[in-house]
Amino acid sequence: MGFGSFLVSLYSHKQSRHAPTPLQSHLSTLTVMTGNGDLVAANLYPCDEPNCFESFSKEGWLAKHKEKTHGIVSALKVGLSCPVCLKTFDRRKKLTRHMSVHKYRN
Repeated sequence: MGFGSFLVSLYSHKQSRHAPTPLQSHLSTLTVMTGNGDLVAANLYPCDEPNCFESFSKEGWLAKHKEKTHGIVSALKVGLSCPVCLKTFDRRKKLTRHMSVHKYRN
């Protein structure tokens, strides 16, 4: 198989196995009209904090905004805190690695 036929095969595989669903295609092309008549991509995740008018296209970006701007810890970080010093972590592996700083050394 030559490189050209490999690319055709890869493209065909991608289209048949990894094509977006109609809903995903619709959501990715959602647009809104601004006050001056421009069409821009819709941000589907608005911040629900009082007097905050930010909105984001990804849920993770909204969570990061809330944590940095409003001090709200996302649900992912709840439960991943060090029982000794209460430092929080976004991944269990990082918490496990951190715990070594509290072990007694001989």
